[in-house]
Amino acid sequence: VEVNMRMNMGIVAHHMYERFVHPNSSGIYSINFFKHEGEALDYAQTMQSDNPLVTDNGRIVSGYLALTPVDRHTRYVANVSVK
Repeated sequence: VEVNMRMNMGIVAHHMYERFVHPNSSGIYSINFFKHEGEALDYAQTMQSDNPLVTDNGRIVSGYLALTPVDRHTRYVANVSVK
């Protein structure tokens, strides 16, 4: 099965921004691959610690948010980083 990630990511990013990101903020939606076990978990924990999620009225103002579950076996992580 082939998935056109550019089209799908664009649609998801657009809907995420419209529905969940504060109008005065902008960010990056990405999917990251981690080759080794535990790398994704380390990355997510560091990002959450360094970029805590800040919301206002149910919308993300700033911070990091993993959109997929992350554990020591995770290899792919969909996430947003908002500033």
